[in-house]
Amino acid sequence: MMNRFRKWLYKPKRTDPQLLAQFYYADEELNQVAAELDSLDGRKDPQRCTLLVNQFRSCQDNVLNIINQIMDECIPHERANRDFCVKFPEEIRHDNLAGQLWFGAECLAAGSIIMNREIESMAMRPLAKDLTRSLEEVRNIIRDQALRDLNLYTEKMKDSLKHFDILFAEFELSYVSAMVPVKSPKEYYVQQEVIVLFCETVERALRLGYLTQDMIDDYEPALMFTIPRLAIVCGLVVYSEGPLNLDHKPEDMSELFRPFHTLLRKIRDLLQTLTEDELHTLERNLCISQDVDFPVRADPEVPSVITPGITATLPAKELSAKAENTEAELACSMQYDEQELEQLNRMVHRVGDEMSSLLSPPSICQSPAHRPSLRNSSSTEASPTRHHLDNLTEEEDRVFFMDDLDGAGEALAGLDSVHR
Repeated sequence: MMNRFRKWLYKPKRTDPQLLAQFYYADEELNQVAAELDSLDGRKDPQRCTLLVNQFRSCQDNVLNIINQIMDECIPHERANRDFCVKFPEEIRHDNLAGQLWFGAECLAAGSIIMNREIESMAMRPLAKDLTRSLEEVRNIIRDQALRDLNLYTEKMKDSLKHFDILFAEFELSYVSAMVPVKSPKEYYVQQEVIVLFCETVERALRLGYLTQDMIDDYEPALMFTIPRLAIVCGLVVYSEGPLNLDHKPEDMSELFRPFHTLLRKIRDLLQTLTEDELHTLERNLCISQDVDFPVRADPEVPSVITPGITATLPAKELSAKAENTEAELACSMQYDEQELEQLNRMVHRVGDEMSSLLSPPSICQSPAHRPSLRNSSSTEASPTRHHLDNLTEEEDRVFFMDDLDGAGEALAGLDSVHR
């Protein structure tokens, strides 16, 4: 009775710009949509169900956005650390992520699973329940304070917000990590080493004249192949203690080089036999785009190493035998050197070109969360929520998808708390 009286007496105006007043009306709208969703049979009216779920998510985004603004205002220096967000893929980091996390927490708390990942879902379910309880408490406290004093943030509200912020950050990291690959600190360090190697490679190539500054300034397409090739040679010979240190275990290397570990060993062993001039020749050749096999000369021309003066002083028979032996040795040596360089050329071209394809941005690659094969329901009967999700066209752009474990009535069970 007192609550009704206070609501009638102190209810803020809809046009009031203060955050508590904005929250009050955003929360009321969310409650109305949730109540209508609970009373709707999605199988009888799937289009209406789809519309309401989209509206429900929009309302969740709005409520969380205002809560975040309130936290920035009343506990600006006590926010939970969210540095881990830089590790998320770009497709995950968008404005609607918070609302999707809330929706995911409600579904997990109600017994759903994420993309048929039962183990991860079971592990996160206790955290999801704690988060939904904490969020419900925050909403009740803020709504109550909005009917008392719009200018005051009580200690109880601050403590509740701190607890919620910590739980939300923990759930965000756990949930996104279950959905997409998230790099560890070690993987980021290795990635930075690779970046440094490529930068050093470009600087060295400019210094030695393999590349020109104009080629880099003009984004010459051939550089996408040239730089990885040169980086292989550079990383194996010049900066051998860097990310291409083959004395390390394959699992400690960058995933860019890991598939080529055995081939890189062969390349390194051959590179160590080259002279400085031969290495320079090889690197020059690597700057040329060649898609064809390198020709192997069966009979390389061999310059004569016997001078006319010596020829005159030696007997004809002895001279002929020595000349044949010398020419044969030189021919074998030169042929071996040429074949060695050509073999190196082919191997480095192969690794470098495959690396460049790994470095290139994906064409229209879908994230794991977008793959239809990962969204098969594990339940025997689709609930209203599941039914509307399967018929959504706009939902195809969503990052996260939840599948129900049980039947119709339980899918929206987790949403009951939203309007209490």
